[in-house]
Amino acid sequence: MKEPLVSIIIPTFNRSTFLRETINSVKEQSYHNWECLVVDDGSSDFTKELMEFILAEDSRIKYLKRPETWLKGANSCRNFGFKKSKGEYIQWLDSDDIISSEKLESQIKCMLQNDADLATCKWGRFYQLSDARISPDLKEYKDFDSSLLFFEALAQSKGFFPIHAYLFKRELIEKGGGWLSLLNINQDGEFMARMIINSSKICFSNKGVAYYRFSQQGVSAYDSCQKVENLINSWRIIEAYLKIKYNGTHFEFIETAKRNIYKANIGRKEVIEGNREFFKNIDKGGLKKVVKKFLLK
Repeated sequence: MKEPLVSIIIPTFNRSTFLRETINSVKEQSYHNWECLVVDDGSSDFTKELMEFILAEDSRIKYLKRPETWLKGANSCRNFGFKKSKGEYIQWLDSDDIISSEKLESQIKCMLQNDADLATCKWGRFYQLSDARISPDLKEYKDFDSSLLFFEALAQSKGFFPIHAYLFKRELIEKGGGWLSLLNINQDGEFMARMIINSSKICFSNKGVAYYRFSQQGVSAYDSCQKVENLINSWRIIEAYLKIKYNGTHFEFIETAKRNIYKANIGRKEVIEGNREFFKNIDKGGLKKVVKKFLLK
């Protein structure tokens, strides 16, 4: 039987320092029937020159530039890459992250054997790959026959996977929809909520590993009130999806997200006051104190 084609889609912007290592992890896959689409969001570093060398090394790699008529941003680049891709399976991969050499092969095998829509694997964090730390056994490290059970496992362990730990059936993305181009905070969480909701079976591969690179600069979702508002909106969307799908089932990880946002912004009266409904079940006593302290002066 012919191996199904996997499309690996890499959005990039001024990541020439890390891009070679990321693409090398693709080239080292034990699974060979893949195409890799690198979508440049308008880099001003040496990305173009680097890609010229890489393209000469492997014909399965393609270098695309985001059209000027498409919104700027990684989400838009992912959507453009998906539009140009041909694979039956989709691997999202950021241009500074790494996948282990057996990831695609083990996840394809897992999905075919279980007729799964979505596959997961172990994941870890790293500054240098030699010092990578793989997350310990999580409740999500197993197969699931329903999306609800997977969400419940996420809620218990808070072991959220990075986007490149998953492998997707193309049909799943076509059904659930692409990335929201206007969402620039927690976009992977919103995207994955839709993907999981639309999955009937989720399988786990014990062999593959997705490595997430720690940011040296540490960009924060709390840098500005506007970023916080965008973050809150992303969780409003996720919460709405879950309420519709699961008839109001309570998910603790939603409340955890709200608590974290609330605690990080208790000094921002415009955030607290403007999102009372969002925070209504979070530390009610504390919320009253914050309102009194910062709003009633």
